[in-house]
Amino acid sequence: MLHASRVTFDEYRSWTGPERYEIVAGTPYLMSPAPSVRHQKIVISAAVEFSRALRGGPCQAYTSPIDVKLSEWDVVQPDLIVVCRPEQDQGSHIEGAPALVLEVLSPSSRRHDRLRKLGLYARFGVAEYWIVDPEEPEELEILLLDGTSYRVHGRYAGDGQVESATLPSAVISLTELFRR
Repeated sequence: MLHASRVTFDEYRSWTGPERYEIVAGTPYLMSPAPSVRHQKIVISAAVEFSRALRGGPCQAYTSPIDVKLSEWDVVQPDLIVVCRPEQDQGSHIEGAPALVLEVLSPSSRRHDRLRKLGLYARFGVAEYWIVDPEEPEELEILLLDGTSYRVHGRYAGDGQVESATLPSAVISLTELFRR
């Protein structure tokens, strides 16, 4: 269901059908088919790790599919988000930039996640962007917002633990994240 004109959040929410879309600058982008089993295992592991690390604090981890409305013209469904302001939970969607976004790359989404969504997240103030590459060798890249663009905070592989730069209580086990 692609439209020639720009699509708003309300129009997007009225669509029916099995297809999933994201909207960037009013342009709908069909999301790739269901992710691989490996992709989903990493998302679940990340959700468990973040939920454990954030327990008892103000921040909550959510997994896709969940709409994140960045503006009337920009709606995304990241693999995992961390939201620290309860008022962002609108029941049907998250309103505004999450504190942290994690995307697991897929062959069909690699360019979208590394270019289009990276720019979008920076523009709307997502403080920390984690990109997980599930291909061998598995790698986690952490990007931090520095003004209006991201800088690489670190690249991690193998075993050990990684601490979020903006959420100090979020210490994530790479062993668990990449568990096979």
